[in-house]
Amino acid sequence: MTSPLAPLLAHDPRLLAVWRWVQAHMRADAAHDEGHLARVARWTMRCAPAQPAVLAVAAALTHDVVNLPKNHPERAQASERSAQEVRGHLPELGFTAFETEEVALAVRDHSFSRGAVPQTALGAALQDADRLDALGALGVLRVAGVGANWAAPCCTPKTPGPRPASPTT
Repeated sequence: MTSPLAPLLAHDPRLLAVWRWVQAHMRADAAHDEGHLARVARWTMRCAPAQPAVLAVAAALTHDVVNLPKNHPERAQASERSAQEVRGHLPELGFTAFETEEVALAVRDHSFSRGAVPQTALGAALQDADRLDALGALGVLRVAGVGANWAAPCCTPKTPGPRPASPTT
């Protein structure tokens, strides 16, 4: 089976090095896996067609390199921590200082949990791309996957549902 990332990694030889680094460092879960990264990369390129594809893909691949569980007390800092990792590793993978900072800013600013407005076009595109992957049936499946990791029930007695019919007089 071919990786969904294969066509994206062909944009620049540095991207394969980025992918290998991410594989070695990211804590994947049911919602943050290779498929998620590939979808976010494709959406980022579509949301920012004027941005270099290599930067869009690098940002998408690295945006969850520090992947803290949704219930982790430091969850809101995950994107900042990912950006720090990007700054520390992309130069050794062949990215210039400018490219590294563009990717790091996008990674830092993409997070919904952080609650910030992106400062760059690439950051806005990455934020939109990550949110697009959280929509629809796929988004519901990703949420269920995260809940399964917590051993959380899908429904409880307190889960809202249809209300009982009102008695008629």
